[in-house]
Amino acid sequence: MRELGVYADAVPYEEIRSLPAGRAVLVDLAGDADLRAAVHCRYQRMLAHSCVAGATHWQGAGPGRSDLPGPLPSFLFAPERIAKRTRDWGRAAFESRLAAAWNPFERWSAGWLGIKHGRGPEAVESAYLEVLRGESNPATAHVLTMSSLKAPSGPPTGARVGPSVGSNKEE
Repeated sequence: MRELGVYADAVPYEEIRSLPAGRAVLVDLAGDADLRAAVHCRYQRMLAHSCVAGATHWQGAGPGRSDLPGPLPSFLFAPERIAKRTRDWGRAAFESRLAAAWNPFERWSAGWLGIKHGRGPEAVESAYLEVLRGESNPATAHVLTMSSLKAPSGPPTGARVGPSVGSNKEE
């Protein structure tokens, strides 16, 4: 994570109390109620926003405490947010803003993110277990399908494809 230059610093979960004081925002990808509580207790009123956006720590998932200091955690559901922004800005403006944000990210990630495709139940199970055991390379994205049939090449009929789609290297 440090090598990507995205974050100024990274600390293990057990060192949450060592994070600097000041205003903060929590985007909880772990979904772990105890970790979320620790961040809320660390920042309290200085926590400007708290949302749960994932559940990678499914063992610790749950509603969590209702008496957390700071803001009430909300749940981020991307399709709902996309629908809201499409209503707010209109479809064309949403797509334009999405492309403006996505294309630089896609170009940046193409330099380090590999894509590994897999087909069938065995490939899905293998990737899942690899991630579960903590053996998955964070620089590899798994694109999986339960179908063992080979997909037709090219985009589906009527699909719109931007100029930078598909430029990530294959693994």
